[in-house]
Amino acid sequence: MLRSPMALPPGHRIGVYHIPGLIGVGGGGEVYRAHDDRLRRDVEINVMPPPRTADPDRLEPFQREAQALAALNRPHVGQVFGLEPHGDNRPSPWSAWTARH
Repeated sequence: MLRSPMALPPGHRIGVYHIPGLIGVGGGGEVYRAHDDRLRRDVEINVMPPPRTADPDRLEPFQREAQALAALNRPHVGQVFGLEPHGDNRPSPWSAWTARH
């Protein structure tokens, strides 16, 4: 597995999501195993690195992919639960929440 300089530590929280650990790192960012404490379901969170989110041309394909997946309702295709900024008032990673399948 590739290591990432921005890897979130186990136990980190993003909103209602508890992050137990990193699943993997790829060209689009990092994918984390997560648990939605409110609805009691396991999800995966895709977090883009800050350099990608600072560039609108690089952020747009990520947003289009999340919108395309959100329009699907098929077996074996993850559902997108949200597309949210993560961080403070600085350029920050965006996250798409998808159901584990």
